[in-house]
Amino acid sequence: MVKYNSPTNSENFFPTINDILCDIEFVRKSKKHKISNVASVFDIEATSFYDNGEKRACMYAWVFGLNGRCIRGRTWEEFFEVLDVLKKTYNLSLKNRLVIYIHNLSYEFQWFRKYFEWEKVFSVDNRKPLYAVTKCGIEFRCSYLLSGYSLSVLGENLTKYKVRKKVGDLDYSLMRHTKTKLTDKEWGYILNDGLVVMAHIQEEIERLGGIKNIPLTKTGYVRELCKEKCLKGTDRWTFIDTIKS
Repeated sequence: MVKYNSPTNSENFFPTINDILCDIEFVRKSKKHKISNVASVFDIEATSFYDNGEKRACMYAWVFGLNGRCIRGRTWEEFFEVLDVLKKTYNLSLKNRLVIYIHNLSYEFQWFRKYFEWEKVFSVDNRKPLYAVTKCGIEFRCSYLLSGYSLSVLGENLTKYKVRKKVGDLDYSLMRHTKTKLTDKEWGYILNDGLVVMAHIQEEIERLGGIKNIPLTKTGYVRELCKEKCLKGTDRWTFIDTIKS
């Protein structure tokens, strides 16, 4: 497992994607594919407004993080360029996937769903995807459905890689676009959102012994515990027979 870059050493954005690339271990998730055993995150900031009475919105900033370090951008084109580098660097495909967590995938998914070719999108409700797999080997997962916590509460519950969501540093009442100049304080707010989610995923990777053991939802923890207790001292088929009876 690659050594994680603690938030205390990642308090600033790095210039380019090449500055945060690291060795990634890909672990077997199923007979058909492997997934990246590393914490990675994507998050956007957007502004909504009315245009002749019709509500519209635009994304004006994003953060992408890998193994505790983050880069930033202002446009979707910049983000897609980052993904191209990741695909080439790690030879990504449906058999070799990079897992990227998004806190509230339901929101971001509506922004980028038309930009990708999708292999599979699994939703728990209408417009509420749990995970989404692109044909190019990127697997987006929802960290909110995994934790059940808001970003602020998620940060408060971190135990090893302590980082807190910043409050009040980004005025959501202001209208912004990709050319709007952002202050260091505003960028710091955006940075911390990425660091909080990455720290949580890293703590889960270490606690559970790998990303392959992280469930998709918070109820998955209970199911796994139930399986562990029921299977103790027996085999899988005995467990299945017991459930059926």
